Amino acid sequence: MKKRYIFLTLTCLLTGGLFYLIHQAAPSPEMYSSNGNPVLLLIPLIFILFCILVALWSKVLAQSNLKISWLVIGMVVIIIHWSLGLVYQQVLFQNYRKILVDAHKEHYEVIDWAYINQATDTWVSTHVNGLLYNINTFFMFLTLSIFVSLIILLFNKYINNRNKNQYV
Repeated sequence: MKKRYIFLTLTCLLTGGLFYLIHQAAPSPEMYSSNGNPVLLLIPLIFILFCILVALWSKVLAQSNLKISWLVIGMVVIIIHWSLGLVYQQVLFQNYRKILVDAHKEHYEVIDWAYINQATDTWVSTHVNGLLYNINTFFMFLTLSIFVSLIILLFNKYINNRNKNQYV
């Protein structure tokens, strides 16, 4: 059990480090960036880490013998966290667009709306790395892995209860 907690902690730290690295790969607002987004190559690694986190959380939560009511409460709290996190992300995007406009106006004395829209309307732009991979999205990533684990745990409890009742 202790090994599982250590591995879970190390996986969370590795994921946090990866989010930090990607966050740092965002160019400054006054810079033009059109060479693509090399950070996209790390998405498979993020997906693998997500699967590992789900597996680890599932095992840890299964051994904790939580009542179904606590699992549901946890899921509701995560949904609230995600709702607030998504609103925060929207505010970040709107503020960043304003920062880009101000930076281009000050640095180039003209606002390149086509570039600003292209840089902020798609998740493949390097400009949004700092917005998509920050402390908020890191915690949203972690809570999503917990949420999926809770769904798996609830499903397993449902199947086990159904099988017990079937043979009674």
